Amino acid sequence: ISKLKQFFFKYILLTMNWHPRLIIIEDADHLGMKRQAYLRRMMEKSSNSARFIFTTTTPSRLIEALRSRTQHIRVPRTNRQEIESLLERISTQENLNPARGMLGDIAHVANGNIRKAIFLLEVLNLRGMLDSRKNLQDVIASSAHREIQLMLEEDKKEHNG
Repeated sequence: ISKLKQFFFKYILLTMNWHPRLIIIEDADHLGMKRQAYLRRMMEKSSNSARFIFTTTTPSRLIEALRSRTQHIRVPRTNRQEIESLLERISTQENLNPARGMLGDIAHVANGNIRKAIFLLEVLNLRGMLDSRKNLQDVIASSAHREIQLMLEEDKKEHNG
């Protein structure tokens, strides 16, 4: 996102001497259809005073009205070694002592998603679970069941409401 911000400020804002609000919506593809429609109206109403950045892993889940009003920029996934290196730096700065191999496992599970990797490290640390690699498996297994449950509930809401 930092490269995107640099581009935005350098080439658009500075040339126009204009300072709009920058609104970043992460995981916009996880918003339901109704929320995306509200978001579209909000974009139209504030088009003179704000700019929006959406992050998404599945752009096709955005409604066409949003996709047609946006500039698509693809950011490649971060490789596993870079994520593991980042997790090592965070662990050192935060005085964490993860089990040997834990950071590599987290980087593998994150599959190129830095935010997911940092989140997993944080969850494991807050729960005092950094001492065993098996704990990562337990967290992943329990969260997968919860994610499926949330998706089913969201689907139900969209079809009923």
